[in-house]
Amino acid sequence: MTPKLIQLTNLPRVMLVDLLEGDRFTADTRGIGGGECCTSIQDAETGEYIHDFDNWRIVSKLSEVTEEWCKGVVKSGGEKAGKGEVWYYDYQELSCFATALESLHSAIEAEGAFICNPYGKSSPTPMDFAPYCHIEGGNTTSRMTDDDWRNYYHCLLQWKSFQRKVINPEHTLILEMI
Repeated sequence: MTPKLIQLTNLPRVMLVDLLEGDRFTADTRGIGGGECCTSIQDAETGEYIHDFDNWRIVSKLSEVTEEWCKGVVKSGGEKAGKGEVWYYDYQELSCFATALESLHSAIEAEGAFICNPYGKSSPTPMDFAPYCHIEGGNTTSRMTDDDWRNYYHCLLQWKSFQRKVINPEHTLILEMI
């Protein structure tokens, strides 16, 4: 599998590189003006260069991005009704957030990628849909109707479709155009 590049439409100076398997892919860098410029992504197993970059610098892993950096790239809507609180744009709901980091996350979700599955961390099980559970002698039985099974399979398919879109913040680099 090759790293997944996610160009944020709402934040054109920001790109995410989901390295998928963590240590398998490496980012080659060179120093520019006190920062690191990402020049390419390389597959450590094959030595193959996956993608070359021009004019992009590595900001951090998504898991380590700071609120201060986010404030410089997301839209701010000014102060909330004279309370002195700054609010930040929600790129999906046209609402607002109290933090710039939440705003960045909404820009990522607007591209169809998710930091966590909105249907939960683990896949649903039939027991989640069993209206009647009986535990006897260490054995669990349930009585599920056809509707219960349909609901279970529908939710399982929804969870799986979103799970394919989840990115791991520990394995995702944030790049900024320089």
